[in-house]
Amino acid sequence: MSKGTIKKVAGPLVIAEGMRDANMFDVVRVSGQRLIGEIIEIHGDEASIQVYEETSGLGPGEPVESTGVPMSVELGPGSSRISTTASSARWRRSARRSATHSRAASKSPPSTGRRNGTSPPSSARATRLSRAT
Repeated sequence: MSKGTIKKVAGPLVIAEGMRDANMFDVVRVSGQRLIGEIIEIHGDEASIQVYEETSGLGPGEPVESTGVPMSVELGPGSSRISTTASSARWRRSARRSATHSRAASKSPPSTGRRNGTSPPSSARATRLSRAT
């Protein structure tokens, strides 16, 4: 665990000094309020901390303490299934759209080489055009 003090506060970003022993992505407790934050950048003994709670009222000199562990979230039963289900639903919708498009394309008449009702230039006309240039 590393202990330091707040040097600067800018919205949810806190710069703390004296954090040389801290690691990237460590969970940090900020001030006497013990607000939760995460180290997002380290330069020497200064750490940039993203605070995930309201930072109004914080100021220089207040304590900052690293917990020494990265942030983690424990998923409960069914949590990952919800995510998978949502992704699967998006994939199924996309697959249906692709299948509908493919069926529509396969029902169209074969291409005759004509675009918008015009004929492609004949080889004789193409030859005349190339000689003219």
